[in-house]
Amino acid sequence: MASISTGALSQWMTLAPEILSEIFLHSIPFPEEKRFARPSNGPTIPAMFSLGISHVCRQWRQAAIGYSRLWSFLDLVQSADQSAESRALQLIATYLQRSGLCQLTIVLTYEYSTRHVLLAQLLQQSSRWVTIYFDAYCLHMASPTSVGPSIEWSQIKFPLLKNVVKFDSGQQVESFNHGENYRPLMDIFQTSNLQRYYNYCSNDVEEDELVYLLDSVVRLRYCFQDDIADVFTDPNIGPQPWEFAYDRLEYASLRVESDILRTHGQGFLHHFDFPNLRGLNLRVVNPFARPNLFARLPNMNLPGYFPNLRVLRICGDVYIDRPTLQNMFNVLAQLTDLTLDLLRSTAMVDNVVELLTPQAGVVRLPQMEHLRISMYPHHHLTLLVTMVSLRFGGLPGAVFAPLRSFMLVAPPDLQAAFSVLTQLRLANGWDIGVKGFKEVDLWEDAFGGEFCLDI
Repeated sequence: MASISTGALSQWMTLAPEILSEIFLHSIPFPEEKRFARPSNGPTIPAMFSLGISHVCRQWRQAAIGYSRLWSFLDLVQSADQSAESRALQLIATYLQRSGLCQLTIVLTYEYSTRHVLLAQLLQQSSRWVTIYFDAYCLHMASPTSVGPSIEWSQIKFPLLKNVVKFDSGQQVESFNHGENYRPLMDIFQTSNLQRYYNYCSNDVEEDELVYLLDSVVRLRYCFQDDIADVFTDPNIGPQPWEFAYDRLEYASLRVESDILRTHGQGFLHHFDFPNLRGLNLRVVNPFARPNLFARLPNMNLPGYFPNLRVLRICGDVYIDRPTLQNMFNVLAQLTDLTLDLLRSTAMVDNVVELLTPQAGVVRLPQMEHLRISMYPHHHLTLLVTMVSLRFGGLPGAVFAPLRSFMLVAPPDLQAAFSVLTQLRLANGWDIGVKGFKEVDLWEDAFGGEFCLDI
């Protein structure tokens, strides 16, 4: 055993410092999306991997300290405890010094505190920020006085900032109060050339005007909860009519809630101009959702960007009538990946299954390779099996891409559906999965990875 350990150690000793450094860099336990997708009821333990790895041995320490990029990832918690705060300040100073001139990726979470001394120190390096994950909770208190008198907000610039992730740690305090002091940092972000904006907050007080100014963004996650503004305030030219014209946006996860659809339900998705959109992940949380969420009546026009979609997920409280559904499937000729949540829209099931069943001379969604449906398959199982079999196995005289995968999400007590689809999978070798509806969230799950946090 000793000889094995010695041999393994000798192999490590022969590695060049630059190789060791790259191994360290790729070993950093970077935060996963699930950390931000659901409130965790308090700050998480920071992942300060670089500091720990530099204390293993002299060789590792020299390699780690000499590699600036390794110190450019800061995962911090602003504590209300002053002794912990002092240690964190020392830690930040160490990281900032060792990171040299490297671009910074920062994850900043708060305990209930108005001091924000960590933010004050980090803002002094704002010219190096490229990615910031920040806990929206208490950020409204980050006024110029709370982060230190030496910092003038008007002088803070983020020339390299590309990625902003806004999350809610789930803390609740009675004195929690949003005010104008919440705005400065978000206003400054508006002037940045952002490529990604992920807002994981589920509270309507965390809506912001930043979403109106993201014409350079490539990936977006946002929750429209209270209302859509008639105007928004451009920091350079003042109030402007609201619109969403994102020429570069490729993938969008949008959650739509509350009274928005009552006010803007007629062609709500028409308010967006996404000429390069490839993936739309939509969740509707509203019992009053109507078919005109997708189409403008009376001509049933769908949003102009729909024909370009390759990936579409429609989840939540949605009802789409047959004419709209048929028109949608006809328009989505390039779609390769479709997810439909029909658990709350049982009236749609027959229409969906029938329209997706290939027929001689009529094949809708001819490029579709991946299909996921959540439904109650009580009276639709035979139709569903027929559709899935034809989509996998083909139909003589019809040309379309065969399915590569199918997933049914259903209540776990429906053993008939589970049994039939399992037999179909075993008999043909097809990629067919069956899951209980509590096992998977169709809006948040990774699947092909198009809507995942990709920073």
